Amino acid sequence: ERSAKRAKTGLNICAASLHARLLQKPMTVKEEGVVSASLAGATIAEFNDFIQHAGLGKNKSPLADNPGKVEDLAVAFYRLNEDPHQSPNLQIEEGDDYSFLMDLLDDKRVLADPDLSLALLRVMKVLSRKLNNRNNLELEDIQTVAKYLRNTESSSVTGEAASIMLNACYEKQNVTMAIKANAVVDLSWLLASDSDDVAANATGALQSLSYQEEGRTHIRELDILEHIFPLLAHTSVKVRIRAVGVIHNMSSDVPSISVIR
Repeated sequence: ERSAKRAKTGLNICAASLHARLLQKPMTVKEEGVVSASLAGATIAEFNDFIQHAGLGKNKSPLADNPGKVEDLAVAFYRLNEDPHQSPNLQIEEGDDYSFLMDLLDDKRVLADPDLSLALLRVMKVLSRKLNNRNNLELEDIQTVAKYLRNTESSSVTGEAASIMLNACYEKQNVTMAIKANAVVDLSWLLASDSDDVAANATGALQSLSYQEEGRTHIRELDILEHIFPLLAHTSVKVRIRAVGVIHNMSSDVPSISVIR
C-alpha cells in the first residue's frame, strides 16, 4: 500500500467546484456534454472506486476479475486529458490519489501486459504534469516507473515511462530519487532507441535531471555526455532541441566544460 500522503480528500469538492465554474453561464446541450466529459476527466475518482470495489469479485482482484475494465477506464481518462492545454485534470490544482494506480503498475501481471502497461502509464503521465502530484512522489514510485524503462517488448511503454521521468524530475527531490533508483542509467540506454519518441523522452528526462546540480554530477560521473553529442545530428528536431538543452545545463558543471569543448 502506498503512503497515506496521497490526496484522498477534497477530490469531490474539487470536481464540484469545477462544475460550478463551468455552469456559471447558460449552455447548449452540446456544451453540457462537453462539461460532463470534462468532469469525468477531472479526477481519477471513478478509476480508484473501481479498483477498490472490484476486489469484491470472485478472485478478489481487479486485475484477475476484470482487467479489461481497468484498461478501459485508464484509456478513457487519458483521452480526456491527452492534450495538456485542454486537460480537465490540470484545471484542478489539488493532488490526485494515485496510490492505487501505482500499486497496479507494481504488479507483475501489468508488467507482463504491454497494452495494460501503456494505458496505466499514460494515466500517470497525465498526473505527473501536476506540481502537487510530483511533490507527492516517493522512492518506491520512481522505482516502479523505472522498471518500465527496461521494457524490451514495447517502445511505447518505455517512451511513456521516460515521459513520466521527464515530468517527475522537474522537482529536485525526485532527481535524488531517480538517481537512487538507477533510472539515469536506464534513460541513457534509451538515447540510442530506434523510436524518435523514446529517444526524445529519454533526452528530455536527462534535460530535467541536468537542471539540478546533483543530476549534473551524476550524468558526468556516468559519462552520459558522450552519448548526448551524437544526438545533435538526430533526424528528430525534438531530440536535437533536448540534446542542446542537456548540453546547456551541463555547461554549468565545471568539470564537464572541457568535455563539451
